[in-house]
Amino acid sequence: MPIRTLLMIDNRGIGNTGASSFYGMGIIMDLHGIAARIAASQIVAESKTQMINEAFESWPQYVIQDLIIPMIKTTDPKKVPQAIQEVKQSFPIKSWKLVMLPIKLESFDQKTQDKLKQRLKGDNPDSVPDDQARHEFQQQKIKNKGVSGEPMIVLKNQDGLELLEGWHRTIQHLKAFPDGYKGPAWVGVE
Repeated sequence: MPIRTLLMIDNRGIGNTGASSFYGMGIIMDLHGIAARIAASQIVAESKTQMINEAFESWPQYVIQDLIIPMIKTTDPKKVPQAIQEVKQSFPIKSWKLVMLPIKLESFDQKTQDKLKQRLKGDNPDSVPDDQARHEFQQQKIKNKGVSGEPMIVLKNQDGLELLEGWHRTIQHLKAFPDGYKGPAWVGVE
């Protein structure tokens, strides 16, 4: 509400409250409106998460949180069921298993190898946000603690492993251990 209008209301003698109090009430009303919008967006986010968890109930929670939710979180709530179906079609996973894998560049399928080679040179073909900072973070973690205990997420296909999630970790591991390393992975099998 514009201050001029507030002053006019006050000058008409409506209550003993000055314009600044009316203005303060406007701020309080705005804060309540903001709080309501935040609460509504949290409800929508929780609803999306519930839909995703139900649709992928046989998948490991780690895979859902690290791979699926980031893929769908910005989707219009009305389009979430369609997005879920598209993800299921893109990843027709029959089962998941958490294993320790021996990893070398050659462990991956050709598509993943090509992308890893690009990324190992410092390219960022997918314009990943905060790419350099994320690489530096993973590099420092590996330097301080060795091989990360956080699993990568891969899909096992006839050509090898397709890396789905954990690119920064994997790239930094391959740099630190060019002859290979053994690390945890959630492996999905088609």
